[in-house]
Amino acid sequence: MGDDAASWLSEALHRPNVRLVRFSGVRPSPEPAKYGPGTTRFSDGFSMLLASEASLAHFERQTDLKQATRRTRPNIVVKACTVHEEDTWPRLFWRSGKASAELRLVKPCARCTIPRVNPDTGAVGPDPMKALRGYRAGKELAKQATAHQAHYESNRGEVFLGQNVIPVLSQPSVILRLGDSLAFS
Repeated sequence: MGDDAASWLSEALHRPNVRLVRFSGVRPSPEPAKYGPGTTRFSDGFSMLLASEASLAHFERQTDLKQATRRTRPNIVVKACTVHEEDTWPRLFWRSGKASAELRLVKPCARCTIPRVNPDTGAVGPDPMKALRGYRAGKELAKQATAHQAHYESNRGEVFLGQNVIPVLSQPSVILRLGDSLAFS
């Protein structure tokens, strides 16, 4: 974004030679042959992440960290389900008037280190994945008969929370809003 922005950012972060980069394009979701076609603008892989309120509350209880939603950054948070029930859903559907969307839950989300960062202070804290490793690691989840068993097996060392989503839209501009209902097929 230029030298002025880089200078300001370097000063604000107290780190030399920091550059601010803008990504304004669209890129395909990873492995469309495997997960289906989709696009994303500013994410590491998939355009949407879904988690349940129950799973996020469980995350907080297991890790003693607050603000699970802000730490794990799901775009869609569903309620009225059990802990990690979203692991079993292949898809959800949304409709409003003539607009509709199919939300394909294509791949469990392997978690990075960002949830250790306090979203209010930026301070790095304890690694919550250590607390989850005993029951949310791929090697543990692979023992369960789920649609994602092979994925867990091939990613035994990863810790999973939430589901990556590829939306299939009936029209280009579908907007999901707080309080919207999602349905199973």
